[in-house]
Amino acid sequence: MTSRLATLAGDVALDRSLAILSRSEYLWTENTAALGSPISQRKSTLWGLAFRPTGSDALNVLTKFQWLEENNPMSGGVLGADGDERRIIGIAEAIWAPFKFSELAARYAARRTEGELVHADSTVQNLVSWADYVGSRINLDFTRWLAVRGEGRLLLEHNTNTQRWDAAPSLVLIPIEGFEVQAGYRFGDLRDPDFAVRGGDGWFAVFSARLTETVFPTSADFWRHRF
Repeated sequence: MTSRLATLAGDVALDRSLAILSRSEYLWTENTAALGSPISQRKSTLWGLAFRPTGSDALNVLTKFQWLEENNPMSGGVLGADGDERRIIGIAEAIWAPFKFSELAARYAARRTEGELVHADSTVQNLVSWADYVGSRINLDFTRWLAVRGEGRLLLEHNTNTQRWDAAPSLVLIPIEGFEVQAGYRFGDLRDPDFAVRGGDGWFAVFSARLTETVFPTSADFWRHRF
């Protein structure tokens, strides 16, 4: 497997409460282990407008617009793993942290997908898909070294009138400041290139660094690593 990735990202804080964020990527992948060494390409651009009420960092809101184009996606697309596929996604996300030990997040997204399906007789069928997505996440810190988290997702595909979901409760240990060990179990059948996590259902463990800042000077600082 050979991959090349180019990323361009930036943000502009218009004031302490309003900011614009952007990220564009180009990913080129060649599967050298497969017959014919198929090539996959992915182009995407993401723009966001972040807002926070003046004088408080308890509530942060982000609206995003994303455009993607994929050719032969290695991990599978919305309509299939072969051919061209284009997706437009509108997202609204809010994170509320009323206390230092708690955080509640909610997200809504709408997605339109267009693609082409090539049949065995070389005829091309144009495909379109509409979907709505809702997700939520909660974090509660019981002590400086122990926390619990929970997240849930629901995807509604309108063309096929199907619903897929997942939920994942987990326990978080913080042995030292700035380092986390998270373990939990994921339920559900949600599989999606934009709204699901990799790996599917089952036990999972995550080792990660953690931001420890409690005050973010601008809304851009708060959303930069979450964008």
